[in-house]
Amino acid sequence: VGVLGAWFKSNPPAPVVKPEPEEVEKPFEIIDYTNVLPWHKTRTWSKRPLKKINKIIVHQSLTNGAGKLKGINNYHITPGKQNHISPKGAPHICYHYAIAKDGSVYHCNQLSNLVWHTKGQNTSGIGIVVLGNFDGPSYKGKEVPTDEQVKNTNRLIDFLLKKDNINIEPSEVYGHKNFGKENCPGTILYKETVESRRT
Repeated sequence: VGVLGAWFKSNPPAPVVKPEPEEVEKPFEIIDYTNVLPWHKTRTWSKRPLKKINKIIVHQSLTNGAGKLKGINNYHITPGKQNHISPKGAPHICYHYAIAKDGSVYHCNQLSNLVWHTKGQNTSGIGIVVLGNFDGPSYKGKEVPTDEQVKNTNRLIDFLLKKDNINIEPSEVYGHKNFGKENCPGTILYKETVESRRT
């Protein structure tokens, strides 16, 4: 074996430890879906001046498996007795933004559109829906919001609070529960995206 070989045999080199790859945060992206989802054949949203906007309202979709954006949109625009928003059908999905299970953020309606998401607050509110079926104070959901959903809901809210053409104070971020729907957007989501801004 030789002297050198004997030395290596009794002094083996330390194993090479590969450093863990640094997790690179994905850049925040908003996907334009305003003309991807189908619209009602005849109905359109009323318009509002952007200066009327003064609040953000966070919702949950109450759909299992995080739901499908297209399915929610089809429910909203389809006329019939089953449509709790309007028996004539709504013009389009009834939120300005939607956040999927993987954290993808979809822009569904222009901010100038007066969208029907929160009774009494539609003229002044921006509606964000997080897809899922989450626990509330008097409702047992089947899911919890994903880390990606919580993170990107907060990133979207921060983006909107900084927009130059609208003026919203951080204290004007609400859950639908603040306007009468106690289980919306769910206990965890409310705590992480709304309550955290008030403490």
